[in-house]
Amino acid sequence: IQTGASASVGIASGVIFAMPALLMLHVWTDISFFNTFIMSITGGLLGVVISIPVRRALIHEEKLAFPEGRAIAEILKSGDKNTKNDSVPLYFGIVIGALMSFLQSATNIMAASYQRWTLAFKSWIVGFGVGFDPSLIGVGYLIGFEVTFSVLLGSLLGWDVLGPYLIKKHHVLAANLSDELVHVWLTKVRYIAVGTLLISAFLSIGLLLPKFIDSIRVVFSNVHSKAVDLIETDKDLPLPILILLFTFLFMAVIGVLLYLFNFHDVTNSTTMIIIMFSLAVFDLFFALLIFTIISSYFSGLVGVTCSPASVINMGIVLVVGFTFELLFTFAPHFKDNTHVATLTAVLVVIITTIVSCAQNVALCNIQDLKTGQLVGAKPYKQQIALIIGVVVAALVVAPSLSILYRAYGIGSIFPRAGMDHAHALLAPQAMMLATLAKGIFLHTVPWKWLGLGAVIGLLCEVYNLIGGKYFRVSATGLGIGLYLPLVVTTPLAIGGFVAFFVKRYHQKHLESETLNVRKHLHNRAVMVSSGLVAGGSVMAVLLAVPLALKGSGLSFNILPVNNLHLSFLVSLLITGMACYYCYKVATSYHGSE
Repeated sequence: IQTGASASVGIASGVIFAMPALLMLHVWTDISFFNTFIMSITGGLLGVVISIPVRRALIHEEKLAFPEGRAIAEILKSGDKNTKNDSVPLYFGIVIGALMSFLQSATNIMAASYQRWTLAFKSWIVGFGVGFDPSLIGVGYLIGFEVTFSVLLGSLLGWDVLGPYLIKKHHVLAANLSDELVHVWLTKVRYIAVGTLLISAFLSIGLLLPKFIDSIRVVFSNVHSKAVDLIETDKDLPLPILILLFTFLFMAVIGVLLYLFNFHDVTNSTTMIIIMFSLAVFDLFFALLIFTIISSYFSGLVGVTCSPASVINMGIVLVVGFTFELLFTFAPHFKDNTHVATLTAVLVVIITTIVSCAQNVALCNIQDLKTGQLVGAKPYKQQIALIIGVVVAALVVAPSLSILYRAYGIGSIFPRAGMDHAHALLAPQAMMLATLAKGIFLHTVPWKWLGLGAVIGLLCEVYNLIGGKYFRVSATGLGIGLYLPLVVTTPLAIGGFVAFFVKRYHQKHLESETLNVRKHLHNRAVMVSSGLVAGGSVMAVLLAVPLALKGSGLSFNILPVNNLHLSFLVSLLITGMACYYCYKVATSYHGSE
C-alpha cells in the first residue's frame, strides 16, 4: 500500500515541477485533463519499468544511505511482536520529532529557523542561518557525516563566500541584506549549484552504468531460470510482461509526442520533421535512462527530501535542448529565430515533463524497494502496487492541477481576466525550466555560472583522488549545499555531526566489543532518527490543514510576541537535548546487553 501511495508523490512532483512551463511559454492557454493524464501516466509507467534494473544496480550499494527507506523499515519492524521491546528508542524519537514540529509550527516557543546577517569591512556580508526541522535532523543522521559535512561546506561556500562576493562585485547593497543575498542565491549561486550537481551526476554515471547493464543482463537471464531457483525476495515482474509493457510505452511515447506537438508549426520540410521527431524520441529515451539512474542515485545518497529533483529537470532541459540546438547548426534559418525557439522549447518541455514523471517515480520508488529489501518484501508485488499507484495518481493529479490553475492561476498566467495576482501559484521550478528551455535557443543561458559550478565539481573529484585519503568531499553533497536554503542544509549537518560523534565514540571505547554490540547500538540510534523523521513529518501534515484554514503559522503565542532571539535560544536548547538523547542511546552500553 505504501509503495503504491508513494507513486502519487512522484507523479505530482513530476507534473508540477515541469508541466506549468508549457503555460509560461504562452503556447498552451489551459491545462487539459487529457494532456496532463497522458504525459503523467506514460512517464510514470516508464519510471516503473526503468526502476527494475535500477533496483538491482543500487539497492545493495553500501555507500548509499536510503534514509527514508531505512526509517520506514524501522517503523514497520517495530510492529513485530518479537521486536517491540527493542523499539522504545523509535517511539521516543517519534514523540520528540512530533513535539518539536508542533512547537515550531503551532507556537512561538521554538523558532523553525533563524538568520542573522550584517556587514563587515563596510561591504562584505557575513552571518549565518540555521534550521531546526526534526525530520531533517533525523535524515542527516541516517545519511552520515561525510555527505552532510559536504552539504554544510556547500552552504558555507554559497552563502558566506560566493553570495557576498557576487554582491560586492556586481550589486549595490540593498537595505535588507538578507533579501539581497537571497536574490543573488536564486539568480546566480543556484546555477553554480546546478553545474556542480550535473558534473557530479555525469561522473557518477560512469560508475553506475556497468552495474545497470549487469542488472539488465540478470533480468533477461532470469527468464531462463526456474522459478524455484529464484529467491522470492529478489523476483521482479516476469520478463514477458516487462517487454510487453515497454513495447506499449514505446508506442505510447510516439503517439503522445505526435498528439501534443505539431511539428508542421516549426517547418514544412518533411525531411526536417522526420529528423526532429526521431531526435525527440531518441532524446526522451536517452534522458530517461541517464536521469532516472541519476535521480535514483541521488535519492539513495541523500534521500527523497533532499534530492534536487528540479536540478535533474534542468539537466534534462539542457541535454535535450542542446541536441536540438546542435541540429539547428545545420539549418541556419532556424538559428536565433524567436518563433522556432519558443516552439522547440515547448517540445523540450513536453519531453522533460514525461521524463520528470519517470525520474520522480523512480526517486520515490527506490526508497520503497529498499524498505522492501529490509523487511523481506517481494519486489514484483511492490512493482504491481506501483503500477496501480501510477494509474490512480495520474487520474487524480490531472484534474487537481487543472482545478488549482483555474482557481488561482500559475505564475503570471491566468485563465481569466481580473484574478488576484497575489494568490497565484508561483511554480518557480517550472518558471526556471521555461526560461532555460527558451534561453538555449536564444543564447541567454548563464553558461558562465553553470561552468563555474562544473569546475567546482571537478575540483572536488580531483581532491578526492589526490588528497581524499582521510576525508572525502562529496561533489554531490557540495552541490546540494549550494542549491538548498540554509534552513534545510543546517539541520542535515546537525544530524550528520551526531553520527560523527557516535562513530568516534564507538571507535574509541567499543573497539574491543563484538560487531553485534556496535551494530545493536547503531540500530538504536537509527531508530531514534527514524522516529524524528516520522514524528516531525506526520505532525507537519496534521497541522497543515488547521493552520491553512486559520491563515496564520501561529496558533498559540506562549513567549513574548516577535521575540525571535528567545525562540532561537529555546530551539538551540531543545535541539541540543534531542541530539544528546540520540547520542546517549547509541553509546550507552553496560556490558550486559
